[in-house]
Amino acid sequence: MRAVAKQLKEPAYILGVGCTRFGNLLETPEIEGLSLQELAAAAAKEALDDAGLGAQDVDAVFVGNVTMQTSQLPATYSQLANWLGSRFKAGVHFDAACSTTNVGVTMAAMGIASGAYDKVLVVGLESTLSQPKPLSPYARGTIPTEEMWLWTDYCVNQAYSVPQGYDIFPAYNGFNALGYCRKYGLSLEELDRGLFELCRTRRLHGSLNPKAIRQQTLEDEAKALGFDDPWAFWTSRYNPHVAWPSRLYSVVSPADGASAIVLGRDEEAKACKSQPVQLKGFGVSVMDLPWYDEDPTVMPIDQRSFADAYE
Repeated sequence: MRAVAKQLKEPAYILGVGCTRFGNLLETPEIEGLSLQELAAAAAKEALDDAGLGAQDVDAVFVGNVTMQTSQLPATYSQLANWLGSRFKAGVHFDAACSTTNVGVTMAAMGIASGAYDKVLVVGLESTLSQPKPLSPYARGTIPTEEMWLWTDYCVNQAYSVPQGYDIFPAYNGFNALGYCRKYGLSLEELDRGLFELCRTRRLHGSLNPKAIRQQTLEDEAKALGFDDPWAFWTSRYNPHVAWPSRLYSVVSPADGASAIVLGRDEEAKACKSQPVQLKGFGVSVMDLPWYDEDPTVMPIDQRSFADAYE
């Protein structure tokens, strides 16, 4: 019998948010040449400005960073305190793979509801396209693709990661897709069309967001490569299968970037000039891979955490 998720003793609110442009620190104009320290500071400043606060107004700072190999920032918050303007404030470095910032928000809300803090700044930063060159925290170079895939696998289970180019995420896309088709009677052609439409929508949203890593619609990219029909582009050599039946444009895009969130208690929300958003509920659940049991379309960690959040 599992324990019932407990409610916060008092509500917590999101007071401000901010993020950098997502892209490549080696070539994306808005972030080109920035150090990870500057990247984190830019996101934090935007969130603090959005909340109408300064760095010394918060009581604690939680900093999330997973890819230690690329950031080379152990004890991340200690290294960022001066850059964020939060010297002498309580802080901690944490990571939770792809849920890092979500977990940071959860910890901040619990810290606020416990009465320990009135306001908490949560910062997440990653660099998956570039890494520091030897003997310099500022000069950066490209990460070899096979190294990035291996480090990504390390986030899942280092004991079973292999350096031969295997990547868990495209492979899982393929397993889940085949399981979905088998379970719901979908043909592979229908699946391909559905993934195409999903990508078109995602790319449309990116084209409307000045901070998105990809700001070109799928249709415009197809035209630039000589395709009048985006579906013909989708099924062309430009979008190969990476783990059949999953294609390149359906897997995750690596990026460099940072985001930040400021949370506070009820009285802080009432005094905030922006539009605070109450954190209504949350759920945290952890599971080693594989993230499913007999049915690859069902992931118990998602079911449990969503149930706890709704409860």
